[in-house]
Amino acid sequence: MEVINLGSGSSGNCYIISNGGKNVLIEAGVSREKALKRNHGILPNIDLIVISHEHQDHAKYIKSWVDRTSCPILASNGTFEGIKSRWCLLPEYRCIRSKTGLFLDISGISVAMFDVNHDANEPTGFVINVQGQKCLYVTDTFKVNYRFKGINTFLVEANYSRELLEEWYNSSKSGRIVGRRLSRAHFEVHDSIEFVSKSLDLSTESVYLIHISTNDGDPDLFLDMFQKEIPVPIYVCNRYGGIK
Repeated sequence: MEVINLGSGSSGNCYIISNGGKNVLIEAGVSREKALKRNHGILPNIDLIVISHEHQDHAKYIKSWVDRTSCPILASNGTFEGIKSRWCLLPEYRCIRSKTGLFLDISGISVAMFDVNHDANEPTGFVINVQGQKCLYVTDTFKVNYRFKGINTFLVEANYSRELLEEWYNSSKSGRIVGRRLSRAHFEVHDSIEFVSKSLDLSTESVYLIHISTNDGDPDLFLDMFQKEIPVPIYVCNRYGGIK
């Protein structure tokens, strides 16, 4: 499975996963125009768009993608309502309002949503089967209540570390405000490693670290931590596109 990172983090999340000629856009926190520049003027045709929740860094630019594609859009009903109230009105005939726990076949791509824990309106994660390759996508949650098997590719949030957060928490008022929210809304790196390790099996081929915090995260440190615990190739999705 190919993973294209078009932006990862609080400034905007946007990814494309591809296999067997099928392409899924995950999140629309980066405009299509900016994504095109970041990917050297080339973007594949999109067969499905999935959105995890309505926050700015995940959904603000959904209209720029919808206007230039004709594919379905999958999200929870709460996410669609959040997009409607905050960003734009989407064409209803393209919206697939699904519930967690259901497996859907959309344009030859199998998708299941699962609930996550975040301060949004019905946020979800996804298991996406693209032509026989399974990708698990999870972000913006402080825990995952499930374990998964048969996952080939993980796109998993490693937002912050408790140690780095504690340093910022103790040094400033803004750090204390952000720190209280992070602990209830995002995946701490040790928890992320534990989640992946418990879902790891012989099917797993790669792990991509996403949505790393600028203030409370350290891409190089987190990469090293994962490599010591998870025996498959680990990659970091850079803030402004590209993969390390």
